[in-house]
Amino acid sequence: MKYTPIPVEMLCPTCDSITVLTDEITLMVNPYSGTSTYALICPSCDEVVCGPAEADRIFRALRALVEVHRFEVVPEMLETHSGPPISSDDVLDFHQAIHGIS
Repeated sequence: MKYTPIPVEMLCPTCDSITVLTDEITLMVNPYSGTSTYALICPSCDEVVCGPAEADRIFRALRALVEVHRFEVVPEMLETHSGPPISSDDVLDFHQAIHGIS
């Protein structure tokens, strides 16, 4: 079911109170953590405004009215890793090893 966009009052860190339509708000939901983030372009200053959506009760009521993106995280991102991060020297050593360069 398609809804008619409705005006919503939001806060821009630069412009203070702004009014945007619900179809100008994107809601991103992380299915693993259950957290949500909203994003929009401020109509006054053209800056991206975003913040945690779970703190705003309005998004619970308007969730059906805004564009929702569920992002997927590859399982490797959820794994626990140990040891130091790889360095540029590690990358060069790997490159040399796979190309037979000594």
